[in-house]
Amino acid sequence: MELTPVQVAGDDPVEVLVSRVVGLREEIERLRRDIPDDDYIPAVVIVNSVLSAIRLEDRLVEAGFARDSLAIIRGLSHRAVRETRGKLLALGTSAVEVGVDFRCDYLLFEAFEAASFLQRFGRVGRHRAGKAIALVPPNAFEGMRKLPDEIDRAAFEERIYAWYPSAEAYPWFVTTEHGMITARALAENLVATVEADGQGRPEVLARLREKIEAILSGHAERLGCVTENARAKLAFQRCATGKSGAQWLKTYRRLNRFRTSLPSVKVHDFMEQHRRQDWEMGEYEADLAMLLKRAVDLRWNEKLGMLTIKGIGKYRRVHASEIFSDEDCGLMLETEEYRDRLLLYQDGEATPASDLMGRRNHIFAVVPKADVEAELDWRLPVFEAGKYLIAFDGAALMLLELWRRRRKAA
Repeated sequence: MELTPVQVAGDDPVEVLVSRVVGLREEIERLRRDIPDDDYIPAVVIVNSVLSAIRLEDRLVEAGFARDSLAIIRGLSHRAVRETRGKLLALGTSAVEVGVDFRCDYLLFEAFEAASFLQRFGRVGRHRAGKAIALVPPNAFEGMRKLPDEIDRAAFEERIYAWYPSAEAYPWFVTTEHGMITARALAENLVATVEADGQGRPEVLARLREKIEAILSGHAERLGCVTENARAKLAFQRCATGKSGAQWLKTYRRLNRFRTSLPSVKVHDFMEQHRRQDWEMGEYEADLAMLLKRAVDLRWNEKLGMLTIKGIGKYRRVHASEIFSDEDCGLMLETEEYRDRLLLYQDGEATPASDLMGRRNHIFAVVPKADVEAELDWRLPVFEAGKYLIAFDGAALMLLELWRRRRKAA
């Protein structure tokens, strides 16, 4: 298996991939002619987001590839466009890594974490020797370009983990008050689901609650966060009795699932509709923050009951209303209370996303920007609001605890 690392530092990964794929065009066309097997595709390209996959597809078509020569394997893509038989390329996101198996000779992929690198690298060479072109950060690039001609897999994996920057995954969050609130919200939703399904008699629900409470208490004792667990439990009790300052938990429980950070919204993309020549294929879900950063002509369509866009373009400057003060910091707030005041701007213009956040209540937190910005990266999505930062839903709990942690350390 042959590996070619490509350093991506400030460059647009999509444009880097386009250049590489165009350079391989004659080779993959030859491979397609020589190997007509249904379970074979000459090259696979994996990127980190649906929006990058959309841009990559469009750029390759602009570069001369026929759209029907591309298999599109990404979240929310129609089954018809996922078909790989007879295609030159498969383009996709992590959806390629789940439940899709085929032979390929070339794999091009983004990998900015060790785990994703190893998972994606493992797709090539399953059936015969292949070639991988990996877009990697500087640390990993420097190590990979000095690799010997041959290395066994165990030693290779060990080096990959050593080269990649160690990502701080905020492991301390699980021991905080809001970390325990997250766990309790999931547990409460589990009980509510059992109750709603009609499968739980009162005595069964009582035993389930006792079991969950024992699990949470044991977790807190093992991790040394008994006080934080008690505070989280009290917060839910206050919410249940209608006490002020705790009612946001009702909203959070409704929003809280195993994956929650930013509001994810339905959108109809007219460019995607045009690509597929099918109205239904223009609809998908996307993180609101990504739409604000990249969407063209973002609008609210009352008839459709969703946002509409005219494709994905260049990055936009995104910020929120500068309406907050130090008195708002440290509180959990709700968007319905700020419906006419909390606006989200794209390049200085208010967007319909502001109204959308008020249509369905969300929680958010406000913290001073200067206190936390050194600790932030792409994994914690925030919006600037003057000298403050705000985060929504699950990210709001994380941002609030990060601020508390920074203040305590100061």
